[in-house]
Amino acid sequence: MNILSILNPHLKYPPVKYIPKPMPDYLIHRSVVRYYDYPVDNFTMFSTKNSEARAKTVMRCIPEHIKRDGKVVPSLYIAFLSSRISRLGMGTKMLNFAKALSKQWGCDGRIHLLADNSMDIMRVPHPFYYRNGLRAKEAKVNKRLARFIKQGARCTYLDFEATYMYYPPLKKSQEKLSFWDKVRDFFWDLYSTKEEV
Repeated sequence: MNILSILNPHLKYPPVKYIPKPMPDYLIHRSVVRYYDYPVDNFTMFSTKNSEARAKTVMRCIPEHIKRDGKVVPSLYIAFLSSRISRLGMGTKMLNFAKALSKQWGCDGRIHLLADNSMDIMRVPHPFYYRNGLRAKEAKVNKRLARFIKQGARCTYLDFEATYMYYPPLKKSQEKLSFWDKVRDFFWDLYSTKEEV
């Protein structure tokens, strides 16, 4: 390199014009955490539009095999889903992400979770999950949820107990089981509960 090239103010290769791509509304970070002594995937969604630093949603999930519609199939189990600030639509976006993730991980878009009232007993998550397409196994619970949503009533722990919810909804034939199917399901649930403990 000679002194003339250093003193020359004109660049031999002009800089490439950079056209920035628009920033997405939400960013998702993936990590692995220990949840009840099992490694599970932890996804954290951040809002790029909302300046509130606490605007994030966290989901912990793991693929597992469950029995639904009379056979054992893979499904994505959402062990934990929580939004720090509600009414931003981040929980719905995270559930949509979970449905897409379920297809990507070989679960054919199936997800399931336990809707309980441990986070906020005065505002249970059942209606939120119902509005996003998840349904309980029991038809009477689904009917009550639809009625609460239609009336715009607030649900508390007194209205709904913890229940498993599924997406896509279970088939109608699953709700009307024979006596022997109920006995089989009882022992299946008993066996799976022992495995968890």
